[in-house]
Amino acid sequence: MALWEFLDNLGIAYRQLQLMQVDLSAKKWDSGTLTELVTRSESWLTPQAVEGYDREDFEFLGNDEQQQLHASVAAFVAACTEQKPTERRVEAALTALAQIIEIVPPDRFADSEALRAGKRIERWAKPALPAWISELKFQTGSDSSGEDSIWIRAIVDGDRMEDPGFVIESESARRILFSAAQRFAEKRWPYISFRSRVDETLYTSGLAQ
Repeated sequence: MALWEFLDNLGIAYRQLQLMQVDLSAKKWDSGTLTELVTRSESWLTPQAVEGYDREDFEFLGNDEQQQLHASVAAFVAACTEQKPTERRVEAALTALAQIIEIVPPDRFADSEALRAGKRIERWAKPALPAWISELKFQTGSDSSGEDSIWIRAIVDGDRMEDPGFVIESESARRILFSAAQRFAEKRWPYISFRSRVDETLYTSGLAQ
């Protein structure tokens, strides 16, 4: 199976749960949420949500993440194969899916090449990056000149981007990310940008001007 197929299917399930306003980071869900998800389980509680998964596609992850991902996919499929949706089954599936998405978040890696390179870049660069970068987002493709490229967007919390010293601080972070990209996405030219958390939320919700 292809990695892109797994990511596409996972993204569909993830977006379905977002539309139902399910917070996967909660780790625990109240009875009302679970009851509602029982009645709407056909949209996400299916092995198709992880179809395309192949353990061998994830050699770029660290050993711990590889093992956790494999166990979580197996747990999710097991929850899906029970015949009748119940709150217990839904909770088990949500727990497993939350763990999968924590390792392979569809909203941070736009494509399979972005995931392969991005996880390596993140693992190498993150210890050296400033704390005000809360997350990194990755996308690969061709730029306006047709060159293979990787776009890295650093999400900045709070109002740090308004700080007079941000330009200097961001250049240091840019160099770290550029160096990491040249190491782990060596055939792609890196484009690195910074965006505030507020602007990113507006952008992803379609409200940005």
